[in-house]
This record gives sequence, C-alpha cells and structure tokens, in this order.
Amino acid sequence: TCTSQATNLRVSSIQGIFVKGDLYIHRINSYTTPCLKEFYLLLITSQQHRR
Repeated sequence: TCTSQATNLRVSSIQGIFVKGDLYIHRINSYTTPCLKEFYLLLITSQQHRR
C-alpha cells in the first residue's frame, strides 16, 4: 500500500520536512506521489498536536 511505502521512503526525511515547513513539503511533492502527499499531511498534523 502507499502508506507503508511512504513510511519506508520518508522516515528519514520527515524531520527535515518539519524543520522547513510547507516550503520543504512543496519541494518534496515535486517528486512524490499524491499518496505520499496525504501521508505528509497526517504526519504534520500529528506533529502539531504533540506541541
């Protein structure tokens, strides 16, 4: 499934995404699938809730 692939592909990049914010995500979206885009949104929302 796309979620499992997203986890495998992006676990190391997630921290960078949080650091750069939306701009970093836009850059990543240029070479990822729409499926991963949803995965990023879930990660970002959960990260914000932790704060």
